[in-house]
Amino acid sequence: MPTPPSYFVPRPESSLDAGIRRVLNGEVSTSPIAFDEMSADQLNKVVANAALSNQDRHSEAVSKADSYSFQVAHPEFIRTTANTKLVNYQLQTWGITNPTYPDLVRAYEILRDSHLLDIDKAALARQEPRSFTGTLTKQTFYTVDEMISAERQAAIQQVPEPSEEEIAFENLPNSQVLPMLKRLEHKAHHQGDALETGSNADAWLTLHPEFIDSIHNGKLMRLQLATNGVLEDVASIADYETAYQQLRASDLLSLNQKALAKQHREELQQRASDAIAEGGTVFDKTSEAEMYEMDLETVRKRANAVMGR
Repeated sequence: MPTPPSYFVPRPESSLDAGIRRVLNGEVSTSPIAFDEMSADQLNKVVANAALSNQDRHSEAVSKADSYSFQVAHPEFIRTTANTKLVNYQLQTWGITNPTYPDLVRAYEILRDSHLLDIDKAALARQEPRSFTGTLTKQTFYTVDEMISAERQAAIQQVPEPSEEEIAFENLPNSQVLPMLKRLEHKAHHQGDALETGSNADAWLTLHPEFIDSIHNGKLMRLQLATNGVLEDVASIADYETAYQQLRASDLLSLNQKALAKQHREELQQRASDAIAEGGTVFDKTSEAEMYEMDLETVRKRANAVMGR
């Protein structure tokens, strides 16, 4: 039985380990890095890169190369946003974070056979054999296996060496690392709050289609929130509603008049519908279907009659 082709290539020495070795050999400056002066985003990038193991870096490089190889080998796969999302979702359901070529082919074939993908039928109809040009190597190959192997080697060779900051962070004692991690944790928590409050604003907007999401209205809302002692980045849906009702009473907001008219009609129709259900009103002989066919002025008069009795 012939030996199946191998999709994996020998793993090189860890670039991070190599960097640390250079430090120990005095080949790189060991001057202290001012981590405390870095922004949270800069520090987060250093920590994330330093945390990558040799296997992580290798897996990311291989996955990148295989993604290119898959696209070359399957030109019929149209790289639309929808297609990419479908493939990524399928891989995620399998718990795959750094897919290799076989993973991509497996996901592609399942989605293709389910008729979920947009496929270039002309490209699919082309006859084999054909050659393949590697994205990274720019070389021509006559089998997919040859291209995958060469592309992986090229991707691994392009893995960047660790920066001086990453090497320095890797060699810090725990007593210095922990405060930095707490700083990043605090930053991430604050960003989570910002996302939540942003969602609160979006959720509140869905309740009020009459509210025009303009710069003018936004400034008024922020001012009213501040007047109420609430900062926008911590405002709840209830806070937005309170501020809106206050501003609406002042007639300062620009509102969608068509949406307001629709709301008003729905309110009157609901009031009339309640009156029909109650009995003993001017609506007694009016069916609900007939009521909904009435013009707005008639509904208003009858509703007001009910309220005034």
